[in-house]
Amino acid sequence: MNLVLAAFVVVTFAALIERFGLVQRTREVSVRAADCVAVLRDPLLDEITKERTLQRHALRLFGLSGILLGGGVLALVVPLVGVWVLSRVGVVSFGGVLEMLTRFDFLAATAVIGLVVYVVVWLARRK
Repeated sequence: MNLVLAAFVVVTFAALIERFGLVQRTREVSVRAADCVAVLRDPLLDEITKERTLQRHALRLFGLSGILLGGGVLALVVPLVGVWVLSRVGVVSFGGVLEMLTRFDFLAATAVIGLVVYVVVWLARRK
């Protein structure tokens, strides 16, 4: 049962990351950072314009950081709360599920399966 619930936590976490759009937000962070570098390197902009532009980018990056942090925490807490509730009812051991989530063989299998799923989805979207 611990293995099933640990897999549930991982799958739910991944689904919520996707549902919250956090992957797209990380891409936006990358674009904003590149924009900041472009502003700094632009010889046609004066210092005041650079400062104002960078401040706007910094505010957006700060907001994106909050969204990524909050979304990541929420995506992790939601399935863990479900497991915790089941442990309070006596169905499963919360500690046992956490132990399963931190086992090397579980983490390795999760990484391999996750990579395979990512490649399959990526290939399917390319077609």
